[in-house]
Amino acid sequence: MKGDPRNRTVTRRVFVAISVAILIGVAVAALLSIALADVPAAPGMATWQPSGLYLTLAYVHFATIAPCFLIGIWVLLRPKGTPVHKALGRIYVVLISFSSIVAAAMPAGLGPRLWNHFGFIHLFCVLVFVSVPLAIWAIKHGKVRMHANTMLGMFLGGILIAGTFALMPGRLLHTWLFAWM
Repeated sequence: MKGDPRNRTVTRRVFVAISVAILIGVAVAALLSIALADVPAAPGMATWQPSGLYLTLAYVHFATIAPCFLIGIWVLLRPKGTPVHKALGRIYVVLISFSSIVAAAMPAGLGPRLWNHFGFIHLFCVLVFVSVPLAIWAIKHGKVRMHANTMLGMFLGGILIAGTFALMPGRLLHTWLFAWM
């Protein structure tokens, strides 16, 4: 029922949760920009040090994709179809969509580039841009298996595989996490 007060309560809670998640993401990005401002390049690694807008986008991207990883693990391990699953799913979709938009705005730093901007890593943005509407459409039309497969594929490709590439030596995330070693 459209006017059901329970639906409005869940919608309100999801809105609040998304707002809090975005605020936390922005706060984490700000803290990362301060904490990692002077992180040196790892010994023997390329000396490319991003700055300015790219670095800000990188912080925002990391601050929005990290919660997606945690939410994705939680949703995969917990019962499906519950109000918590639906609320976390909505938060996940908003965060991963926003994170993919931010990632698409970041020029590729390694490998061949199309139009001097897009690299192979940007294919994961395309995966998200296609998977999110498809997963939403599938669940709205009762195609639960299709929804589950699409969300799983997006998690595996858009977070685990892309994250593995981002952790490779020479990449910014690798420098952030392992430069001290």
